[in-house]
Amino acid sequence: MRKQISAVLFLSIIFSVNSFCQNTKLTEEIISSVKVENLKKYVSILSGDTSVTINNKTETIYSRFVGETGNKLAEQFISNELKSFGLEVFTQDVNSIVNNVFAVQPGKDNSKTVMISAHFDDCGNRINCNKDSMSYSPGADDNASGVAAVLECARILSKYYTNNKIIYSFWDSEEQYFVGSGYYVINHQENIISLINLDMIGWDSNNDGLVEIHAKDSISFFSPDLPSVIKETNKNFNIGLKPVIYAPGTYRSDHYPFWWNNVNAVLLIEGLFSGDFNEYYHSPEDKLANLNHEYFFRTSTLAIASTAVIAGIIDYKINIPPDYYLSQNYPNPFNSETTINYSIPIDDYVSVKVYNILGQLVSTLVSEYHNPGKFSVKFNSQNLPSGVYIYTVETTRFKEAKKMMVLK
Repeated sequence: MRKQISAVLFLSIIFSVNSFCQNTKLTEEIISSVKVENLKKYVSILSGDTSVTINNKTETIYSRFVGETGNKLAEQFISNELKSFGLEVFTQDVNSIVNNVFAVQPGKDNSKTVMISAHFDDCGNRINCNKDSMSYSPGADDNASGVAAVLECARILSKYYTNNKIIYSFWDSEEQYFVGSGYYVINHQENIISLINLDMIGWDSNNDGLVEIHAKDSISFFSPDLPSVIKETNKNFNIGLKPVIYAPGTYRSDHYPFWWNNVNAVLLIEGLFSGDFNEYYHSPEDKLANLNHEYFFRTSTLAIASTAVIAGIIDYKINIPPDYYLSQNYPNPFNSETTINYSIPIDDYVSVKVYNILGQLVSTLVSEYHNPGKFSVKFNSQNLPSGVYIYTVETTRFKEAKKMMVLK
């Protein structure tokens, strides 16, 4: 019997790691596309450090506690970001105050679904989620960090065709014992072959790079064998972490309802069992400034790369534009914020700048290397007077300018 189990385990690992349609060059390209600046921006917005425009109004998300205004603002912000990536977005009404958010990316074979998820609620202004406490808990690590990684995954992978369908999932009311994810898993109609759930992936006080993978059983009879895929992805692409598998693992996140229902799921988390857990958990000091940004970048990269490997990246991109193009900003005229869209047909260095009517530089919005694709950047005129401004897109082979108007 022991020999039979060993053979099954061996074959499971070999199948998991090698059977997906992996394209090393494309996976490396995906990894190089992960931007720590994006991850920090998302956490900063979701934890209230930075205001954001939602429905043409400047908002600050002070609390994501279920049912509160900040929770609904976070839901809307996540939906808006996903829509900007060109994905189909929908919400699931769990009850009168709880809503899950999903974005769907069709695959070549839609009979198999790959999921990556995180909960977007937090303890908000209730320290330790005590309804009688009014101490503010920003929830940067718990769990704006996981949400940021899933958003960055959607931003990048939405540019590719994949073999399998991907669903980017954002759970509400995790802090009340998995209300959102529990409702989903007992009502879903998908053939889910894998779920990577991200919860608190930004704390590494001793800089050892240890990340925990929590699985249901010590021997996996699922295909793919998720812990092995994640460990091999870290190794094969030199992501630089130290994955440690705990099986059986913790029940303390949204992967747990999937275990109840015999769905192949793991939790990716910082040092919960290994003794390096966030000391500011559910407290007013759970802030972006207290996270290990390099570790956060690497854990996010590992989750994104593993999702890409399991989904099976196909050897071409979605909507590679035929030529360079700069569109008129929208809205125009605008009061506080507008969006500039542009297209790049080849790998190129891109700068996007804004000038006043005298030709003086007002802002540099983009200055970085781009792979081919369609892009958008937001410009905030909060500190500028009314008037006409010029925005430009310049690459090594292309330059174009357009006018836009600020009205206050």
